[in-house]
Amino acid sequence: MRAITLSPAEILGVDEHVELLEPDKDATFFIVAAHPLIQTTNPTKAFIQGRELDLSDRQKNLWEKYKEKYHRLGRLNE
Repeated sequence: MRAITLSPAEILGVDEHVELLEPDKDATFFIVAAHPLIQTTNPTKAFIQGRELDLSDRQKNLWEKYKEKYHRLGRLNE
């Protein structure tokens, strides 16, 4: 884990400001339900400089809007 977190920050010379979750440092991280290095893993939450990102997009909004309709019509098997 260090190879993809603190070591790159040290190489770039920004390890004094980022990467470790400590007070007064910029936290940039994401939360996933599976292994983070698998390409098909989708983040459930993401934060840049301690601020949460809105991960919704048009496709997700439309999916939520029409999911119940297609489920009721029997065209969606979840």
